[in-house]
Amino acid sequence: MYLLIDRESGTLVVHSEPDKGRYRQQHSYDYGDSAVLPHPVSITPDTEELTNHAR
Repeated sequence: MYLLIDRESGTLVVHSEPDKGRYRQQHSYDYGDSAVLPHPVSITPDTEELTNHAR
């Protein structure tokens, strides 16, 4: 899994299911949304605090 926090756009992008050097799944969330981090992490962090760090 790869999690990208983009302060410029105020988004989180979760890349998962790696296969042959690429990620098969990509989900984007806005700051303030509940971002679902799939198995094996299996958590749903609250991203509301990230709004204080956006540019």
